[in-house]
Amino acid sequence: MNVEDLLITYEPAIVEEAAHATEEIARYGRDGTLATRRRIEELYHRLTDAIRARDVSELLAYVRQIARERSEAGFELSDVQAAFDALEDAIWHGAVAELPAYDLPFGHGLVCTALAHGKETLRHAFDPAAPHVPAPFPDLTPLYRGTQSVLAPCPSEEMVFAA
Repeated sequence: MNVEDLLITYEPAIVEEAAHATEEIARYGRDGTLATRRRIEELYHRLTDAIRARDVSELLAYVRQIARERSEAGFELSDVQAAFDALEDAIWHGAVAELPAYDLPFGHGLVCTALAHGKETLRHAFDPAAPHVPAPFPDLTPLYRGTQSVLAPCPSEEMVFAA
């Protein structure tokens, strides 16, 4: 099983875990369980499509839409980021349990890279002057279409292998 298979096979469990975690955020709680779940499902589908196609363009367009809607509804950036984090955590739990050890780093890197571009887009939609945040994982940005160098660059080979 690879990460794409995991995302399809375990969608109900992953979405359920992420929706439950998101409902605990006060502002999401007022939207109700069904609305929160629907939003998590839509984000999950956009993320899954981005990973399968290795193209984050539609995901990022959706993230810009989310930012407008959530901002107008009185949500803070941290509330919306918490929903992204809940989805990432739920995928990680499934990945650790189901992916073979040799596929875990690459699969996790694909998910984290797509979500990092989403979070970066979200931050800049809420605050255009927000600083860029370095990726805390192997950045697989070169594998995705629709990305720009928004994540912190990896150290150059000269810096890594300095004599």
